[in-house]
This record gives sequence, structure tokens and C-alpha cells, in this order.
Amino acid sequence: MKKKMQQEEQIAYRIVQVKTQKISISEPDELDFKKLKISGKVSMSISAIDDSKTEIIFDVISNFYNPDTEEELIEHIGRTKYIVTNLHVSAEKDSVDIPDELMVTLYSLAHTHARALLASDVQNTIYKDKAFLPVVNPKEILKKTGTAPGQHTD
Repeated sequence: MKKKMQQEEQIAYRIVQVKTQKISISEPDELDFKKLKISGKVSMSISAIDDSKTEIIFDVISNFYNPDTEEELIEHIGRTKYIVTNLHVSAEKDSVDIPDELMVTLYSLAHTHARALLASDVQNTIYKDKAFLPVVNPKEILKKTGTAPGQHTD
């Protein structure tokens, strides 16, 4: 009796878009750059394109502000869009099963893209070399958003 070997299809992804979705900059006459604060969040959307392709979008949203006045100085959204093939899409649950390692990789790339986009977008402003996104541990960021490895919700 022969056993049928079921060959699993490998998951693959490609980056189809990297762009600044939004940039808003205010340049006050006086600013203590040492006091510049940052807050941020991550937005993710997933859409099944067909049986084998899924679109995943990460928006890395960053806000820089003056803590003394609460004035928002920079609002930046860096977007990275992927097409991922061979993810398991559940029609009943209307969900997509994304392996933990893939989630970390995709977010890590999106964060790196957002860092580069922001650096480029503030290049000709007073924030050049002063406003930047920090290097982060992607697993910690995903944990805060509820999409960390082992924390998937249906």
C-alpha cells in the first residue's frame, strides 16, 4: 500500500507597495528637540484576493509632539502592502491563518520601511536627524496590538 505524500505548498510573499500614506509637519519657531516625544500604533488589514492570494497591509502610524504644549508636530503613516500566496483561508470563520514567523517578518519589514520613509520625508525640515522611528522588537509591538505569536484571535 502506497502512502500519498501531501506536499504542502510553500507560503511566499512579495512587496507590492511601499509609500507614505500621510505626512503632516508643523515647524514651530522654537522647539527643544530633547523634549520631542513620539507615540505610535500599527494598523493591519487582510483581504483574500482569491483562493491562493491574500493582500496584507501594514500601516505604521507615528505622531511626534511637544509634551509641554501637546501640539502635534509630525503625523506620519508609512504603508507596506504585500501579496501573500498559499495562506490557509477559512471561509466559515472568514479568517486567514498567518504563521507567527511570517507575521513577525512582515511587520518587521513594514516598520523598517516606515523608518526609511519618515527619514526621507523630514529630510528638508527642521526635524532632519532629529525625528526618527526607533528600532523595535517586532514581537513586542505585535504583542501590544494583540497579533503577537501565540495571541491570534478568531
